[in-house]
Amino acid sequence: MSILDTTIEPEIAARLCTLFLNTHASILQFPKQEKYLLGSRLESALIDATSYVYLAANEQKGFKTTPLMRALAQMGLATVLLRCAFTLKLISIGQYQRLGAEAEKLKVKN
Repeated sequence: MSILDTTIEPEIAARLCTLFLNTHASILQFPKQEKYLLGSRLESALIDATSYVYLAANEQKGFKTTPLMRALAQMGLATVLLRCAFTLKLISIGQYQRLGAEAEKLKVKN
């Protein structure tokens, strides 16, 4: 068995990937300057969040907290940047609501 066979892909990682792909499609419509400034940071935050979720999923019990806290911080940053994109009229209200609904699905249920 290889290490690739033991990697866990949590459902939340699949949802983050969907959010990233839909956000990326919206960013492609940004004007050039915003695409490379705000769009790049937004994509990085979502990629980092996904990376931290993968790290946490494959950590031993007791070592998951740090990567999960970092994933939450990156999602918080992505949310702020998405709000900025909407405020700057880089994305429409429809795009903002759709992406917001996708992000809402990522919230932890108690």
